[in-house]
Amino acid sequence: MLLLENLVWGWPGAPEQRLSLAVEAGEIALVSGPSGCGKTSLLNCLAGFMQPHSGSASWQGADFLALPPWQRPVSFLFQSGNLFEHLSARRNIALAFVRRGEKPADADRQVTVAAARLGLEAGLLNRPVTELSGGQQQRVALARTMLAGQPVLLLDEPFSSFDEKLKQSAARTLTQLVADQQMACLVVSHDASDRQRLGVKNQIILSDHR
Repeated sequence: MLLLENLVWGWPGAPEQRLSLAVEAGEIALVSGPSGCGKTSLLNCLAGFMQPHSGSASWQGADFLALPPWQRPVSFLFQSGNLFEHLSARRNIALAFVRRGEKPADADRQVTVAAARLGLEAGLLNRPVTELSGGQQQRVALARTMLAGQPVLLLDEPFSSFDEKLKQSAARTLTQLVADQQMACLVVSHDASDRQRLGVKNQIILSDHR
């Protein structure tokens, strides 16, 4: 279980947000709310890129807020994708296996399968990511995040650049992965339809206190 207990965060001079939340293994929770209310900041706190003011966050009973980002049990999909422009799509996805202690070359089949499930044709994988469309780049980033092998997935607007057909397909892939690998997943989204696509029962709506 991913457990947040009285987690308080916010930028200096801005109103604080406070959240207690339990996300079971195999479950996806949706975080929504107006722009600027702290949704992405919440993910940054859990990933280790921002320091919360107080509270705790634990996975299976072990608090991880004191750990550096690379030691936390999380994979984080940035809204920007955060891809390496000098690498091909295939090599960007294969970076997921470096953190797992596996050589990227040994993971080629898994990369191809994950890309195909997200609608990326095999012929696109050897292209530099700069030659891909915005939607294709987002799929590369999502595939890398899902393959990283961490038990907690943090996804910031993962389907924002997808058309409706691809949103449905990607949502099915994500829900199946989370269930099969017993992950806990937090998805930040402005799209109210993502709740239905992902079969979410646990939705957190952050308020704008400004």
